Amino acid sequence: ITLESAPGQGTDITLSFPARQPTHHAEPGEERVVPAPAEVLNVLSGYTVLLVDDEPLVLKAGVRMLKTLGADVISADSGVEAAGLVEKHGTNISLVVLDLIMPGLDGIGTMRKIHSIQPGMPVVLVSGYAKDILKPEHMISDGDFVRFLAKPYRAEQISRVAESLLSASETRRDSQSSSA
Repeated sequence: ITLESAPGQGTDITLSFPARQPTHHAEPGEERVVPAPAEVLNVLSGYTVLLVDDEPLVLKAGVRMLKTLGADVISADSGVEAAGLVEKHGTNISLVVLDLIMPGLDGIGTMRKIHSIQPGMPVVLVSGYAKDILKPEHMISDGDFVRFLAKPYRAEQISRVAESLLSASETRRDSQSSSA
């Protein structure tokens, strides 16, 4: 920043910025999506993820992010629709990413409904509000099946949480099939 000022003549302010490569600028109404780092690309390849959010732009961006991680994505804009998709697709869904605060059937109610249909379904609860609204008994009662992630989350964060849940789910399923 350069300032030049003279009494009675005014002030000139010059701002200089370093040169850099041109980047794509989002058009009005177009959300900016930060590309996922190479180390997390395709970590969800072979998995189907159900993404549930009542905000259309958040849902659209989330679908795109999960696809960059390699997931097949099914989306729903309500808890009722999500429960119906779990009934329809059953064990073909590997993971649910579920908004905690939604009108009607909220995230906790949706998670309970999903677990009544598919016990042990891995769920990532997400919210832009304080984690304090998620009571400890919600996490404890569903044990290893549930994690919380604050919005906005990055591809690295969702991939790390998803990998952890999916790994625990596969280990649990393997131990159940070997003991049967």
